[in-house]
Amino acid sequence: MGLPQPAAPPHPLGQQFFGVTIENSYFNSPVPSWTDPAWLDAIRRVGIEAVRYPGGDAGNYWDWQSGTVYPRGSAAVTSDSLTDLAFLAKSTGAIPIYNLNVLTFDNALVDSSTRASAIENQMGMLSGAHRLGLPIAEIELGNEFFWTSPDDDAEFPTAADYSRARCAGGRLSLTDWSRAHRSAQPMAYAESRRKANYAQLSRHG
Repeated sequence: MGLPQPAAPPHPLGQQFFGVTIENSYFNSPVPSWTDPAWLDAIRRVGIEAVRYPGGDAGNYWDWQSGTVYPRGSAAVTSDSLTDLAFLAKSTGAIPIYNLNVLTFDNALVDSSTRASAIENQMGMLSGAHRLGLPIAEIELGNEFFWTSPDDDAEFPTAADYSRARCAGGRLSLTDWSRAHRSAQPMAYAESRRKANYAQLSRHG
């Protein structure tokens, strides 16, 4: 049996398709930093082109101003700031994919009373990254809420609850998150124009 014909002509994949998630928040002691020379060297040698910040599950509990997971997330204490992310990106040429924390704020689940503050907090993270010269073109709204956990189930019992934002008495409105995301898009689009040049310059010193 022959292989099926492609639906479209072959084309190059974007940088974000060859990336890695650094889940050092779940390492045992000692916990490596994002600026660990061994990690930077490995990213360069393998040719990793994108890095999720701050990671997968860690992103659902991430306090970006402290560079670590909220205590509610039950993870190792890290100190991975945006400055560390900028150092990693500029040292390796890898672009960041930002996993926004839409689940928690100030060590509690986001609800209707804290949603606006949670959104402002995450937009502040993107603005901080922008000020450090980091490209902002790839953004995620949370990580893998299909897993079963007390917090995930409370906020997003089903996929429909996530997409329609009708869970738990309207605790989280993804419409609001999407609106805030779009407001950041002019910055993201402007940065995406520089993305290829940024990576090329970083890789060649």
